[in-house]
Amino acid sequence: MLYLVSAILIALVFVISFIIVRKIANQHAEKLVTRICAVGFVLQIIVNWLFLGAGMVHNPFAEQVSVEQTSIAFLILCLVSIFCYGSLLLILYKAHEFYHD
Repeated sequence: MLYLVSAILIALVFVISFIIVRKIANQHAEKLVTRICAVGFVLQIIVNWLFLGAGMVHNPFAEQVSVEQTSIAFLILCLVSIFCYGSLLLILYKAHEFYHD
């Protein structure tokens, strides 16, 4: 369940950002894409916290997750999220450069 939510969130951030990159040709697009990726990253950390961190108490779906419930797993998943959203931001910057330069 955690991976499904994460994949949907990153796909949503990518689609919204890519539409902005295609439509807006000025520097404002890069700032907007950066903000969208930052908001997506913060939402991803919240999702990680709900499924693996102390937020499990507040999440009704966390009972279905069969992942080891440790803080190390939470930290590793957050580290993976950093690399995923950093790579997504780089791809979107390169797409902006490709379409508008």
